[in-house]
Amino acid sequence: MIKMALTIIFDTNIYLDFLLIEDKKDSKESIPKYLKQSNDIYDLIPKRKFKVIHSIWNEFELRDQISKLNLERKFIMHGFSVPEFGKAKEIIVLNENDKNAIDDAALSLLEISKHEEVELNMNEILKMVRKGLSFMDSILVFQAEYNKNCDYLVTRDNTLRKQVNEFKFSEKVIGGKTFLSKI
Repeated sequence: MIKMALTIIFDTNIYLDFLLIEDKKDSKESIPKYLKQSNDIYDLIPKRKFKVIHSIWNEFELRDQISKLNLERKFIMHGFSVPEFGKAKEIIVLNENDKNAIDDAALSLLEISKHEEVELNMNEILKMVRKGLSFMDSILVFQAEYNKNCDYLVTRDNTLRKQVNEFKFSEKVIGGKTFLSKI
């Protein structure tokens, strides 16, 4: 029997890992142990062992997180400590080059996936948020659950996986290790 390729949605933390992995590989640095699972997944992408889909919500969160990381890097480079980041936001902003780099990074990461949308049911999202999931996690879980083409939402967020299991929102949320065992 031929095994059909799995179709997955990556949580934003996996995409951010890919960004770090690309950076490490470009600078010929070794991949840290904490990125090993994400690197194993990253290395399988060109082999097309699975299909990746994303919604506009993935793109929103990915751009937001890349922007946040770039801003925090600038804050630190300008001598601000973490407790001073609030003050740093008043002084330091991203310039056009930064914004273009963020856009390029997000689009580059999303090239591995196909855009697919599922109409959101905000009442279902609200139920998840009221149980303790973040707004964006709720949207991603909803997308994975109600997209008939999606087999799994792959994350490295243990809290999300535990919350989803505890409240029985979805059986589609899995970690990298489980995902790798399925392909």
